[in-house]
Amino acid sequence: MQTHGSKLSEMRAQCDTEKTRLIGHHDLDGSGDGMQVIKYGQYAYVAHVGKSKMALSILDVSDPSNPRLLRQIPRPPNTHNHKVQIVGNTLIQNSEYISYLAKTGPEEPVTGLNVYNIDDPTDPKLVGFYPVGMRGVHRIWYREAPYAHIAAPVGGSRGYHIVDLSVPAEPKIAGCWWLPGTKPHDPDPWQVLDPRHSHFQVHGAIPQGNRAYVSCTDAGVAILDISDLTSPKLISRVNWCPPYGGYAHTALPLAGRGLLIALCEYSPGGRERNGDKRI
Repeated sequence: MQTHGSKLSEMRAQCDTEKTRLIGHHDLDGSGDGMQVIKYGQYAYVAHVGKSKMALSILDVSDPSNPRLLRQIPRPPNTHNHKVQIVGNTLIQNSEYISYLAKTGPEEPVTGLNVYNIDDPTDPKLVGFYPVGMRGVHRIWYREAPYAHIAAPVGGSRGYHIVDLSVPAEPKIAGCWWLPGTKPHDPDPWQVLDPRHSHFQVHGAIPQGNRAYVSCTDAGVAILDISDLTSPKLISRVNWCPPYGGYAHTALPLAGRGLLIALCEYSPGGRERNGDKRI
């Protein structure tokens, strides 16, 4: 039988690194589909992408060379919970339909935002749920209580919700925004520049101060004024799709450097534009 130490040595030998070194590993009891990892205190919280049966794994990483698995929470059928965020004693996870895996039974996916109390950081207690329709909640951002910023349905497509978690057991909407043209009677709708695909939606939003930086897939990146959380207002937008590949995935502000980094993801359709695949 291969020991933990020999497995770690083998993995370390296979690494290609510069000024870094692999010092610890855990196989999550075979649920190796970790998507997002948040370290909080001495604990690491791993959200799973949905290929395993788990939603969340909690490890004690006080000794980084010997992480210990303390708790795993299973996901509902046909649902994934691949993001996790923590502020104080409140942990949130998205709950979304898994679009890239075949359904495993008749159960409908659970679609919304899970709100947990982690007074005991090793034993999250589900205390609240923010329900949404359609495919559910995709990206989440929760760094400053009491507001979570999430990508969730508005009208017929995914928009941007600001969720008030002042009372974690009773999450409620504070404000929302959507791409103009998402709803049938929107004034001044944005033109859908790619008639072959339906990537006209919010992928995620990252707030900073009184601004929110919103990735809008094939509609570029928008900057919103959120000084009034109940009524986000568009300030500006940049869109490079077409002629260049779109699928704006993340808009990350680097305020200290006066920069906004926009990252694009390869399109699920696998298409090419001008000979270049999206990245």
